[in-house]
Amino acid sequence: MRTMLLILLFIPMLACNQKRIREQTSKLHKQNQSEILIGEWMIFSWGSIQKINDSVSTELAAQCNACPYITFKKNGSGVIKRPDQKRFEFIWSTQGDKLSFKNVGPEAIIRSGNYRVLRGKSRTIKLLDSVRKIFYNLGHEDIE
Repeated sequence: MRTMLLILLFIPMLACNQKRIREQTSKLHKQNQSEILIGEWMIFSWGSIQKINDSVSTELAAQCNACPYITFKKNGSGVIKRPDQKRFEFIWSTQGDKLSFKNVGPEAIIRSGNYRVLRGKSRTIKLLDSVRKIFYNLGHEDIE
C-alpha cells in the first residue's frame, strides 16, 4: 500500500517536471533561432519548389556565381550586398522557427514575406516560404 501511494505521488511530479523541461527547451529554441541568424551569410542558391504529384516535390535551384551577402543585425535591421556593392536594406524578426522579412526599398533580392528557418548541416540554413513555394539557401563562406 505504501509503495502504491509513493508511485501515485511520484507520477504527477514527473509529469510537471517534463512539462517544465519542454517549456524551457522551447524558450531556448526561440531565443537561439534569432541568434543563429545574426551575422553575415552568403546567399549561395535560391529557387522554387515544384510539385510533381500529390506525394512528390522537387526543388529547382539556381546556384550563384558571384554571390550576394546578407547581414542580420541584432537590432532587427539588415542589409544585402551584391558583389557590385549595391545594397538592399530590410527589417526582420523571428518567432519560433518563423522569420518575418520586409524589404525597406522597392528593389529586393529576397522577397518580403514570412519564412520558415530550417537549419542545415555544416553551418547552412534554408529560408522556406511554403505559400509561394520559394526558398533561399544561406551559408558561411567556409561551407563545402
